[in-house]
Amino acid sequence: SPTLGIDTETESILIITSFFPGLDMPNLVAILRDSGGLVGVDDNVTMAELNKNLQEFFGITCMDESMACATVMLNLITLNATAMAKGVLVIGWNLQEGYIPVDSSGGFHNVNLTLETYNPRVKNAADYARTVLGKRIAVIVLESTEMPAHANKIRMDWKVPVYDVSSVAKCLMRAAPSFAESHPPGLETEVVADLFGNHAFLQCVEELFTPSFIEPLFGTQADGTLKFYEGIEGVDLTYLTCTGGQSPDPLKPLARPIELYDQGFPVLVGELDPICFETAVGMCVGVPANGVACPSLSPGSGNCGGGTLGLQLNPRVIGIGFPCG
Repeated sequence: SPTLGIDTETESILIITSFFPGLDMPNLVAILRDSGGLVGVDDNVTMAELNKNLQEFFGITCMDESMACATVMLNLITLNATAMAKGVLVIGWNLQEGYIPVDSSGGFHNVNLTLETYNPRVKNAADYARTVLGKRIAVIVLESTEMPAHANKIRMDWKVPVYDVSSVAKCLMRAAPSFAESHPPGLETEVVADLFGNHAFLQCVEELFTPSFIEPLFGTQADGTLKFYEGIEGVDLTYLTCTGGQSPDPLKPLARPIELYDQGFPVLVGELDPICFETAVGMCVGVPANGVACPSLSPGSGNCGGGTLGLQLNPRVIGIGFPCG
């Protein structure tokens, strides 16, 4: 990448993602077939076979047999970014302590717990990059909108640039005036390509390409405090998921009440179905924290089921082992 000065021969990009459950194995197989791999193979392939095809057809290696890696790599292939994919490492974040409630129950994300426990997983990726690929991790990309609060601490710990969705938002706003001026209404254009050629956008990206950047709005600050978590300690900190992020100080809640959860268009704030107010998933050992279970129902949408991923986490569906299956 000439813009950021990444040497793809000696440096790797680490992507941390929790998006991957949105693609199941048939989806991944279809993408790989479209790209020239897995010809004549049915959908009942193992992750090991999928990874073998990535290596055989594209020279891409995953450091583990994970859906997270396969999803990211195949998406890069469809974007004609195979060369970049060879230097990418992927960590799936869905089973990261403190983050688990995000995907398992729509529950509260305990950022403090995540930042206390994440480091060995990134170290494992760094060791793999060095010993297997002969590279060092030069930049880290955090995929989810739940992850920006992790970025400052990861920069401090690993001394590399870290990009998250707030980075994108900043740079889009920086590019907006000049982009709008060069794209009058009605003009047909390749928006994404034009954005990545926008001088203001690229300048913003380069400015954020520094390990010393500290986001002042959230995350770990220069003095080591985690913003908005000040004064929360001990048991209260461990069981934050169980209370839905409500701190001991009622004037300083970390999270909005679940009743005001924003499901997104077309559902308005305040119209959340009451069945989504509480979930039993937090009562499963390991969801709020390793070796810990909530003593009772906790705020979260785990009882809703439905959605694009089917009837998961719904106690009314027989045979799915709810809530701890």
